[in-house]
Amino acid sequence: MQGALSESAAFLETWTLVMGALFVLVVLFLPKGLAGLAQVILRWIVQRRQAASGRVAQGVGQTEGST
Repeated sequence: MQGALSESAAFLETWTLVMGALFVLVVLFLPKGLAGLAQVILRWIVQRRQAASGRVAQGVGQTEGST
């Protein structure tokens, strides 16, 4: 990120300010860092899969009981 900003003509003199703002945003919104974000995403995926498999199991149970 630093290399891209420092080489850009638009951010040539303000790249440190942009990097500082980015750092502050990450600290505010991702207090556990990128690893914490990865954990949240993986937990969300697992919960969605479990919910989907639960719906499938409920649907199978309903069709077997109705015959």
